[in-house]
Amino acid sequence: MTYYEFKYRFEKAKHDFMKQNMKKEKDVSPLKTQIGWDHYKKLKIQPFEYIVANKLWFWEWAVIKYVTRWKDKNWVEDLKKSIHILEMMIELEEKYGSKERS
Repeated sequence: MTYYEFKYRFEKAKHDFMKQNMKKEKDVSPLKTQIGWDHYKKLKIQPFEYIVANKLWFWEWAVIKYVTRWKDKNWVEDLKKSIHILEMMIELEEKYGSKERS
């Protein structure tokens, strides 16, 4: 078998595998699955659903994400990330927030 025959067979097998697995995954809502860890799957509502329903901005989303998962993933590190984001939000709000509202 030449290199090109091997490559063709490999790509075809990969394509067939992906196509077959994508059909299986389409039957399950993405909100009911999680890639990697399972810290969000355990929740009654995915943080993403809450974030979209409430039209939150990125930094608000990040705080919710870290606070929601801290016990199941990175513990104190995730809490520190939340605090850091909140401190940046406060600094930017104090610096620019009042100008935008006036």
